[in-house]
Amino acid sequence: MAQYHLGRAYETGTGVRRNYGQAAEWYRRAAREDEVRAQVSLGRLYAEGLGVPQSQRRAVYGYRRAAELGNKHAQCILGLHYMSGRGTRADAREAVAWFRRSAERGYALAQYNLGVALCTGQGVKKDQKAGLRWLKRAGKQGHADAQVWLGQVYREGLGVERDPKKALRWLRSAAEAGHAVGQRELGVMLYLGEGTRRNLPKAAEQFRAAAHQGDAWAQYCLGLCYLDGEGVRKDRGSARRWLKRAAGDGVQEARDVLNELEGSWRASAS
Repeated sequence: MAQYHLGRAYETGTGVRRNYGQAAEWYRRAAREDEVRAQVSLGRLYAEGLGVPQSQRRAVYGYRRAAELGNKHAQCILGLHYMSGRGTRADAREAVAWFRRSAERGYALAQYNLGVALCTGQGVKKDQKAGLRWLKRAGKQGHADAQVWLGQVYREGLGVERDPKKALRWLRSAAEAGHAVGQRELGVMLYLGEGTRRNLPKAAEQFRAAAHQGDAWAQYCLGLCYLDGEGVRKDRGSARRWLKRAAGDGVQEARDVLNELEGSWRASAS
């Protein structure tokens, strides 16, 4: 245990100068004694190439040892490696097996990934109801990606009865956690008045929050709000600025609006 804590001190620079190489060495010593936290930490250093040559294969080795000893974080990360094929063969079924072991122990990230796998049929027989149960468990623990997924499912009625109010609650939870997609989708619902009374100022507020995080579609929506004066004071300069950012990030609709505006502005100037 002391070896693990020494490695942690070197990794974080707590009481000593940060030195990833020394951290790896102390983690390695602790891992030989089956210190699970050291195995996870050593795997992370190999995955990121900190203090050791980057090696996804060695990262997987460390995560597997910890996972087999019951570490729920390692079980989930090992599942992600199997799903993506990083450092090991791609094997969706094996990934789902590890997600399930971790999820059953209450790990929110694993519950989310297991829920997505069940909803999409990746590595397991498609089972929307079971998938939603796992997503709800993750969402109730505050996992924002799960909350957004649930919000979109209930908003669009994907395999469930459409329920805008439930959608709004899940998206609001994600938005309050700072999730950009959650903020944008909550903004859309507030703008349209889905599941709640229409509120343009609040919608623009959510678009702005997501836009500042770089969400291109939120930038487009915020640009339109400024263009039409919906929820904000009409401001062509701000509209143009946000539409340009959205267009630069690949939103074709923003390019189309800008081209239309440029044409009308040139016509009015002449």
